[in-house]
Amino acid sequence: MEDETDGLLIRAVRLARAQGYDWGQISRLLGVSRQAARQRFDRLAATVGPTMPHTRGRTPWEQHAIDLVESTAALRRRREFESGDAVFW
Repeated sequence: MEDETDGLLIRAVRLARAQGYDWGQISRLLGVSRQAARQRFDRLAATVGPTMPHTRGRTPWEQHAIDLVESTAALRRRREFESGDAVFW
């Protein structure tokens, strides 16, 4: 379980970086300093693939549905974050 949560956290940081979040925004969401977030994830975020273990072996339709749900949730979190109130998830 710990490996999967670490993988999800790395994936979330990677997606945030791809969407233009800076290390300051990411560090506020994680509750750590900017330097600590960058030291922990800078090297790891670039090497993790986009497919998590829990999504392997699914049909293309199931994977598409999962991708839609994840992108919708990510968009909602980003809108809430950009509204000025940080959402800690």
